[in-house]
Amino acid sequence: MKAKIVIGLLAAAAALRAQPSIAAADSLENKSPKGAMIRSLLLPGWGQFYNGKWFKGVLIAGTEIGCVVNAAVMNRLAQQAADENERFYYKDSRNLSYWVLAGTILFGAADAYVDAHLANFDESPEVSLQSERVVECFTAIGNRRWRLLIAFPL
Repeated sequence: MKAKIVIGLLAAAAALRAQPSIAAADSLENKSPKGAMIRSLLLPGWGQFYNGKWFKGVLIAGTEIGCVVNAAVMNRLAQQAADENERFYYKDSRNLSYWVLAGTILFGAADAYVDAHLANFDESPEVSLQSERVVECFTAIGNRRWRLLIAFPL
């Protein structure tokens, strides 16, 4: 089990070294959604690393590795359990870890796919918010109020 974890970590480190530089990541680069999804399915977090989402990649990889380790520990405890109720508890916890692992794998793959699609999405903050004071002279009192304007460039 430890050998598989070490091999997985070495493969992740190799994948990280193969990432493009920051200058190349800042330029508009076409990301393959299918490639990102397949990377995420093959190695935990690799699809997120490919998309430049480092925090998400570490979070997803950590969750997947944690689920596998927890399932292995719960399986070992289930084998060593003294009575049937204790064995049922550990098997149930192991199965829950498998379900969380499956959900995390599917979420990671879908997230990598969507992030690759949105890689070239324009995120520039060109939405402006202005407020101005409006004085209406049509009433005898001169009603004062504030008006909020939101402008979107087209």
